[in-house]
Amino acid sequence: MKNGIVVFAVPVFIVAFEGPPAWAGSNTALVGTWSGEFAGDPFQLILNADGTGQMDGPIQWQVRGKKLVITEDDGSTAYNFALKGSKMTVSGGDLEEPLTLTRIGGAGKPASPPVAQAPAGKPSRASSAQFLAGQYSAYSGHSTYSGSYSSEKRGALCSNGLFQLNSETSSSGSSGMAGVQGGNSGRWTAEGNELRGTLILQFSNGQQQRIPYETSMNPKDRSYYGPAVKFDGTLYQRTGDGSCR
Repeated sequence: MKNGIVVFAVPVFIVAFEGPPAWAGSNTALVGTWSGEFAGDPFQLILNADGTGQMDGPIQWQVRGKKLVITEDDGSTAYNFALKGSKMTVSGGDLEEPLTLTRIGGAGKPASPPVAQAPAGKPSRASSAQFLAGQYSAYSGHSTYSGSYSSEKRGALCSNGLFQLNSETSSSGSSGMAGVQGGNSGRWTAEGNELRGTLILQFSNGQQQRIPYETSMNPKDRSYYGPAVKFDGTLYQRTGDGSCR
């Protein structure tokens, strides 16, 4: 379940959909908003009556026998599930241990509206900044018969309001090897909540950048320090806390 900033899955089986399965809504006992914790971090699963939902982004869902099948962009995963009152225990699939969820809404809608749709009031800078504080890393690379390329991007959002960004790329090929390093720093704040919002970077040269973020709800995207976060669509794993020692 599943300029300034460093623009910071194992399918069980695949099911093809032309659209949401119309009969999924017949499993009314599962329709709703389910909430729980995974490794001490918040987790939310939304199952709408029309067979659509939300987990780490949009999903489609259906029940096959005694299995809850959740389909994401990269495939489908089948989980065992057991209902008892307002509790649902999910196991198997890509979970290493059972996950217990509590129903907090029966209509298959989010318990609270997304930040961008909040009807009133201002987002809490304190809560979003406290949640985002930490160290992050993203790695990408590929290799072919003619050479290779790799890129590592690191960011530290310190609890004291300072940030440090670094990147390093390297490539090799018939012409030899090359590498490039870069970095930047300044102060940061955030608007939003633990699910999504905006990271605001104030660079040392006076420029400002606003970066949308969204927390990954996929258990595979979690480390000892908490859930991974997508900054401007790039997934960053947490590699440290906000103390920035």
